[in-house]
Amino acid sequence: MTATRPPYRGLPAGARAMALPLAFFTDMAPRAASSHELFVVLWCFRLAALRRSPAVPRTVLERDPELAAALRACGLEPSGLPAAVDAAVRHGLLLASADGARLAVNHHAGARALAREGALAPVDAPAPPLPDVYSLYEENIGLLTPLIADELAEAERRYPAAWIDRAFRLAVTRNRRSWRYIERVLQRWQEEGFDDAPPGRSAADPGTELKRILGRYADRFHR
Repeated sequence: MTATRPPYRGLPAGARAMALPLAFFTDMAPRAASSHELFVVLWCFRLAALRRSPAVPRTVLERDPELAAALRACGLEPSGLPAAVDAAVRHGLLLASADGARLAVNHHAGARALAREGALAPVDAPAPPLPDVYSLYEENIGLLTPLIADELAEAERRYPAAWIDRAFRLAVTRNRRSWRYIERVLQRWQEEGFDDAPPGRSAADPGTELKRILGRYADRFHR
C-alpha cells in the first residue's frame, strides 16, 4: 500500500517572497525540456534573490541541499542536476560564464551581471530583452517585494517604457534611489509633460523651473 502525504497546509504567514517576471510563465518555463531543467531555472531565481546577486556559482546551485530535497520529494534524482544545468544553458534559459563556473537567469540583470565580470559566454539564444521595470528596480534599488511588484506592474501599464528607464536614471544620478521618488517623477511628467533634460541636470535648475512656472501660469502675468 502506497503511503499518501497529508494535504499541504499552506505557506506560513510572513514567509519571505520574491517576484518572478510574468513572462517566465508564458515564455521561459514552456521552453524547459524536463522537470529537472525547470527546477534549475527556478532555483537560480531563488538563489539570486537570497544572495542579492543575479550571478550564482554553479557549485552552489548543484550542491544546494534544499534543492536536492525538493527534487527527491518530487520523485527526481539530484544526480540529474549537472545535465539539467547544461540543458538550461543550451536552451538559452540560463547564461553561463566563459568557464562555466557562474550562472544567471537569461534576463537583462543576469546578462549585465556576467558582463560586468567580463565572463559572459556566447550562447545560441536571443539577446536579452531591454530592461523591464522589475530589472531596473532590482539593479538600482534592491530586492522586490510583492507589494512593490504590484506597484511596478501598474507603472508599466501607465507610463511609457522610455519614461520609466529615464526616471530610474535620474534617481541614480541624483542619489535618490527610492521607488517613491521615481514614482513622483513619473507622475510629474504625466501631469506637466516629459522633461527631456539631461540626467545630470537637476529638476530644480532655475532656468528650467522658471520656464515651467511661467508657462503654467502665464495668464496671471501682465506686461
